[in-house]
Amino acid sequence: EKQSLSINMLNALIENPLYAIVAVTLLYAVVFQWIMHKPKPEKDMDPSFDSMLGDDAAWGGEEEKKDVVSAKSTASEKELPPEIKRQMEAATKGGNTTQSASMPMPGGKQVNLPAGPKPKPRRADDGTFQLGDRVVLKNLISAKDLNGRHGVVAGQMDKKTQRYPVDFDLFDAKKSSVSVKEGNMKRESPLPADTDEAPCEVKNGCLTEAHAKAASFILTSMRNLISNTLKGEKDMNKLAAFAWTFWQTPDGKGVYPSLAKFMREDIVKLHGIEKLEQQMDAENPKGAYQLTMDAVDDQRAVKGWNVRAHGEYWILGMNQDGSYLAPVSNIRSIYLVCGLRIPLGAQVAGHFPRPPKFRITLLPWYGRIFHDIHISTTTGSAKPEIASEELFAQLRKNVAAAVQEGRVISRFAQLEVEDGSKDGLVFGTQVTRNSGQQAPGQQQQQQGGQPGMPTGPPNPAEYFKDQKPATQEEQGLIDDVTMMEAFPMPQKPAPGTQPTDEQKLAIWNFIRAGETKENNPDNAGVILTSGGKAIGNFKMSGETSEPSSIDILKAMMGLAAKIGKRPAFMGVDHPETAKRLQFLLQGVQGTKVLPIQVQRKPMKK
Repeated sequence: EKQSLSINMLNALIENPLYAIVAVTLLYAVVFQWIMHKPKPEKDMDPSFDSMLGDDAAWGGEEEKKDVVSAKSTASEKELPPEIKRQMEAATKGGNTTQSASMPMPGGKQVNLPAGPKPKPRRADDGTFQLGDRVVLKNLISAKDLNGRHGVVAGQMDKKTQRYPVDFDLFDAKKSSVSVKEGNMKRESPLPADTDEAPCEVKNGCLTEAHAKAASFILTSMRNLISNTLKGEKDMNKLAAFAWTFWQTPDGKGVYPSLAKFMREDIVKLHGIEKLEQQMDAENPKGAYQLTMDAVDDQRAVKGWNVRAHGEYWILGMNQDGSYLAPVSNIRSIYLVCGLRIPLGAQVAGHFPRPPKFRITLLPWYGRIFHDIHISTTTGSAKPEIASEELFAQLRKNVAAAVQEGRVISRFAQLEVEDGSKDGLVFGTQVTRNSGQQAPGQQQQQQGGQPGMPTGPPNPAEYFKDQKPATQEEQGLIDDVTMMEAFPMPQKPAPGTQPTDEQKLAIWNFIRAGETKENNPDNAGVILTSGGKAIGNFKMSGETSEPSSIDILKAMMGLAAKIGKRPAFMGVDHPETAKRLQFLLQGVQGTKVLPIQVQRKPMKK
């Protein structure tokens, strides 16, 4: 049961009458911490992730913390640790988005990023567009999926190819930038006349206190709702992956509708609006909770969180309006990101000799971009990867150029302009349906039940002529599969080398404990990697020891939710079930199903 995950888990958010009570119970202490926060004692600087990024998440709510004392939580400078205050004061002194930025270094030393308060340059160009112009792609034929994407012109037109470099606001594992011709771009529409340049004010690199509290409270509530759905799961990586994978599902359900209902109705019914307002702002409670409810329904805020940028970033310098981040996939592109209580630039200050790399999700908030309170390293340990001296020098130049040329991405404008796309990108690697994809055929049998590569697939129409259309339950699970990121297809190891652990983990073999009821009375099975390591279990729901497609899909999705990725290959030791899954998943890129044969040892009597 712990391995099973499907859209039914999302339905539980809406249909289970107990979910609100359980979730609110988890949130009870969290809500009170808006007015009851105990400042943490100063610690010696330690170059580890755990000791570095505690304050922002703590301010958002530590639901498991027990020793809460009566001390009002605030974003004011006086309650920040002295070391952080010094870094912020030095980094934001006299700075703004068009003036100089700085890179905080150990001991409070600042390395200036060579940018000045010069007007945005307009390089001489024969084309229509210039550096820093906001554009939207159109009329692409070979890459239709890029039509409607918003971005910024990042350089001059190449006179030979007649193409402009464009950096996307939203990027994925496939594309972060593109070179396109004039005819494939149009200028982004201007912001509406009634839209302020900065509708949400920022101070010292963070959202103002009221906005920061609302955003952090919503994120914490979302995590608790998902934890309740996943039977008490506490792993922040898994909760975040679930949230963004199932933010909105094709059937109109998902995390967002459930979260919106909870924030608008359930918590208000349980505690009363007056109590919530008092807890959000004890000094001026009247209307204090309204911002939270408004944000949930506003396309520029929570309703627009399907428009987000998730990936790996280098954390660079900061100024009064936020911290500079460069995505690893395209370090030419620079984002200006607000914090909630302490900006990222100040949090890393003094901990690392050069910019560190973290996995971060960027979200819109009323004309600003802020980061999800959950941040993780890319190394699998507490210590993040640090940029080399050569890369650091290039990052400094890139920040300076982006500031000077007006290319810094500080808002997801597509949510604000009249004709802007309201579509985001699929969390992780994008997957699409392709009904013309051929089905896997015979394969080479490898040692240990590991499936080999297909060798000469037959005609799909002939091969699947005995298969019935997908049932409603099967189709729902297939939709779930397409929203999960897949492991990269493992390549054949070079002679004399062994597959890596990730290559082994990309292949999941679903093997029954026995082929008959007599030698498998519990209808149980195990999920093994290609290296023979057990990573999960599954149950067969029928009377016989023959797994159904539903059994395998549920087990696969449950394990994928825990690991964070779906397999590149699935081996199934029941040929009919394997063929059924081949038919169902033939249009899903990134995962192939292959029948396998398993030699079982005779059972001892």
